[in-house]
Amino acid sequence: MARHAGVSRSTVQRIWHARGLKPHRVDTFKISTDPKFEEKLTDVVGLYLNPPENAIVLCMDEKSQVQALERTQPSLPMTKGRAGTMTHDYKRNGTTTLFAALNVLTGIVIGQCLPQHRHEEFLKFLRTIDREVPKGLAIHLILDNYATHKHADVDNWLRKHKRFHLHFTPTSSSWLNLVERWFRELTDKALRRGSFNSVPDLIATIEDYLAAHNGDPKPFKWTATAVSILEKVRRGQVALQQAINQMGHTTSDELSDAAGALRCRLATRAARRRRTGSALPNRTTPTPRKPKHEGWPPTAYSGPKATTLRGTRGLDAGRSLTGQSGHETAFVVAARSKGPTSARANRKPSGFGCLHR
Repeated sequence: MARHAGVSRSTVQRIWHARGLKPHRVDTFKISTDPKFEEKLTDVVGLYLNPPENAIVLCMDEKSQVQALERTQPSLPMTKGRAGTMTHDYKRNGTTTLFAALNVLTGIVIGQCLPQHRHEEFLKFLRTIDREVPKGLAIHLILDNYATHKHADVDNWLRKHKRFHLHFTPTSSSWLNLVERWFRELTDKALRRGSFNSVPDLIATIEDYLAAHNGDPKPFKWTATAVSILEKVRRGQVALQQAINQMGHTTSDELSDAAGALRCRLATRAARRRRTGSALPNRTTPTPRKPKHEGWPPTAYSGPKATTLRGTRGLDAGRSLTGQSGHETAFVVAARSKGPTSARANRKPSGFGCLHR
């Protein structure tokens, strides 16, 4: 950048710092394409900001495929001047799936580790929620559009339990589910630096963190309104459409330039053939390959035990051993010629060298 603009590197750095530009960082994003995005967003945000009376709002999701990773060596603790260390390699000892439901009002988490995340396990967790939540309270579950949550058996169970109400987030909008924020806390504080020699060891660590969190719960507070989120989404859609249009124009221009260059090359070849009177080659019939001349490549020694070694990059190497005293070895390296076969057959070796011990 400094070389292109004709200024110093420190000038570029000061300009970037003054405008808050950080080109070394890249953030991820995904704009939802759900046709009912606005409707679902308003429904979920309304539960956060205006929860219904005589009801409990739970943010529910699965943290699937939690790996029990065992480090190959013990981790070293943090000391003065050195951060804590852990090995980069590990051994996989199995996985588990954590089902969690975060109480939006109190911050308490209902959690259960199960081996898989099918609709059978989801029904088990729904029964767990049904036992944990006091009778008489309606249960509003905020969850994603995973197919397990919409299984026929799940629908039949929900029809028999009228106090459960499911609220689905829009597609590609996991940021709208507050339990994802709690999953990050679990990963950073309990799982990332751990070493687990078995799945039960991993489950025990998760349950210990769950108990410690519920002993002193701290709820997450949702502050963004549906209107402010929709404004940001519309700005993102405009920026994304502009980027798509720009990429489309650039691609069509490049294709047009490439097609023009190809037409120029074809016209130049056709004009050259007209001047020389040569006809266009027949692409349907393959051209037979000419056999190599019998006298090529030359060898350095015509006596017994003469061998020929073929090298790479268009070189032929001939090697022969005298077979008499065993102390004299001759090497010949001859470059293949691009000329006619007859001229190549009569050409002498381009180099000859003898090495004596």
